[in-house]
Amino acid sequence: MSPETTPRSPLELEVPWDALVCPACRGPLDRSGVNLHCPDCVQQYLATNAGQPDLRLRSPKETTLHLVLGEPTVAVPEITLQANPNPQIDLTGFTLPSNISSRLGSYIPRASRPGALALDLGCGTTPARALLEHAGYQYVGIDFNEPEAQMLADGHALPFADSTFDLILTIAVIEYFRYPYVAMREAHRVLRDGGYFMGNVGFLLPFLPDTYFHHTHVGILSTLAYAGFDTELLLLDKDWTVL
Repeated sequence: MSPETTPRSPLELEVPWDALVCPACRGPLDRSGVNLHCPDCVQQYLATNAGQPDLRLRSPKETTLHLVLGEPTVAVPEITLQANPNPQIDLTGFTLPSNISSRLGSYIPRASRPGALALDLGCGTTPARALLEHAGYQYVGIDFNEPEAQMLADGHALPFADSTFDLILTIAVIEYFRYPYVAMREAHRVLRDGGYFMGNVGFLLPFLPDTYFHHTHVGILSTLAYAGFDTELLLLDKDWTVL
């Protein structure tokens, strides 16, 4: 095998194996190296040639949305992004990835306990990994189809047990979800009580292939509220232009 296709060892992947569940039925998984098997629904999750655990759905999965009509609209908070006046982590001299501004980075909370897990939802080539590890988290990065991601998974059916993560970060990803209500409900399910969900989402963007929604501020508030989140801050970064 070439170096590009030699499977990495499970230890090098640093995947939280004990927190993984079957994305189809949420049953426990049996593991053989980087390959996984669900005894409950008999699904096989074989790793990619690069050694990534591949926990994307193997067949369509039905889900339902319970929507209540006639409720009051979601209250809209002030929306001007300023740097956090009381940051929990010191970013002096730290080089942030290009898609995370210093203002957004200043709101990253410090890990509150040893071994706290942070999920980079839609991690791409993992540019946020150093930042989350700098804040004290054990990093977990998932993407749907990225060779450099730690593991492959579908945000609509996350392969993690309930209440696994202390922090979920998502950078310009929500607009790519076909069913954002479902994806945000999944994010809420795998977040611990008292944990934080943060990130950014595209609004007023030109045409981009593969995106489904460009959310207004009211739209993202509604989506998060449906999922069960209590929104503390919704901030518009005026330094990012449409183009």
